[in-house]
Amino acid sequence: MNPNTVTIDHVRAFSALLLLDVPPGSEIGIDMHIWTVGKSFLGIKLVPPGVHMITASAAEKHAGQTNQISIRSGFIVSLAPAQVHVRKWDAVEETFGELLDDDTVRSYTEAFRRMEFDRGMAPYQAEIPTQYENARKEWKHLVSFVDQDVLLRFGNGKVWFFHGVESGDESLPFSTVPSLKEAPSSHKGGASTGEELTQKCMDRSHQLDDIVRRSWRGDFTCFLGELQVAFCCFIAGADLAAFGQWQKMLLLLCSCEEGINAHPGFFTEAIKVLSKQLVCLPQDLFQDVISNDNFLRRAFTWLYHNLQEAVCPPPLDRAYRQLCKVMENHFSINLDEVAQINEDDLPAVVELSPEQ
Repeated sequence: MNPNTVTIDHVRAFSALLLLDVPPGSEIGIDMHIWTVGKSFLGIKLVPPGVHMITASAAEKHAGQTNQISIRSGFIVSLAPAQVHVRKWDAVEETFGELLDDDTVRSYTEAFRRMEFDRGMAPYQAEIPTQYENARKEWKHLVSFVDQDVLLRFGNGKVWFFHGVESGDESLPFSTVPSLKEAPSSHKGGASTGEELTQKCMDRSHQLDDIVRRSWRGDFTCFLGELQVAFCCFIAGADLAAFGQWQKMLLLLCSCEEGINAHPGFFTEAIKVLSKQLVCLPQDLFQDVISNDNFLRRAFTWLYHNLQEAVCPPPLDRAYRQLCKVMENHFSINLDEVAQINEDDLPAVVELSPEQ
């Protein structure tokens, strides 16, 4: 579609974002696209309906210096067909303000449909149709489980704000996922041998079940939705708190063994989600000196061995094989070999005598 030949029918089929009063020189992003905006910028048109992430970094002027970009912030919103979402820039907070009242939104929407803002609206799609289609599909995969139920947990069911942080401050309202160091070191109940005790400690399936029950009323797909939002807030929003949540959720998933047998469909979808996310990460991630002993190596080692112990139906096995292909093609890493080399990352099985 040529954005210069947009008709009223096109406008009605797509969504739009009116982003008003943004300072020139600021960076505005939607999904995985980022632009530096000028004086005439008024928003983004021809946005495919669905879930989208809008990011903003204000241009800061300093005496004797060129513009500098502030910390990135933004929001996630679910757009209906023909919806016009309106935001005004908050100069004090240096981000977009809260939702406007219904009458104001209605007035702006009517003006938009009369094409009064069209001169300052940037089209969502790239200039080359193939690039646009690929980017659209990639984003849809990244938010495939993010729906109104997921957004509802973080606000009014329409918008979820986030603010990029530099120190990993826990400012986002994620569900409570324990880190590995917070995991219980013992398990009350029927384990009697050293091997059984070790299994109870290293298998975190009961933690996953408990978190999904408490935070998502037993809906495992909402857990995947939050996993996707955490990843997107990190990769597109540069939010370190979101990265910490994604890391904890991923480690939790990969350290479940009984859960794989109990919920094979969920783990099939979880591995598919992970495959789509990995291709968005830097290709040198596993070669970086700092990341050489990173959590992903440990996570994949646990996942590999847990899948070996579980009864995997064909869809789950195919999803894991696709994950292996992603690792091979994107990172030049043989996942099976990495898992076998890093067996030291697995908890040791301790055999106890009956007296112990």
